[in-house]
Amino acid sequence: MEDAQKEFRILFGKRLRQALIERDMKQSDLAGPLNVTDKQVSFYATGKGLPTVYGLMVMCKVLNVSADFLLGLRSDPAPLEGEDPLADDILMMRESYAQMSDEMKAAFQNLVLAILRQKS
Repeated sequence: MEDAQKEFRILFGKRLRQALIERDMKQSDLAGPLNVTDKQVSFYATGKGLPTVYGLMVMCKVLNVSADFLLGLRSDPAPLEGEDPLADDILMMRESYAQMSDEMKAAFQNLVLAILRQKS
C-alpha cells in the first residue's frame, strides 16, 4: 500500500509540474492562493506531499485544469472553463511522442530543454 501511495504522490507531482510549465507559471504563483509557502508547493511538485482537498480545488482553479488530471484519472489536462488555445497542439504532440522511437524521444526532450534554457 505504501508503494502505491508513493507512486500516486510522484504522479501528482509530475502532473502539477506539467500544468505549471504549460501555463508558464512558477510554484510561487500557487503558494499565495494556496496560503502555503513556496517550499510546501515544492513538496507537492516533487511528490513528497499532497495538498488538502481544499488545496486541490484551489490548484485546479488557479491552473485551470481538472482534478481528474492532477489525480491521474485522465491524461488530458482539460481546462475547467472555456477553450484552451493550446489543447489541440499539446494533444498532437503527446500522440506523436507516444509513437516515437527512444532515439526520437531523446531528441525531442533535448529540443524542449534547449527552448526552455533560451527562455530563462
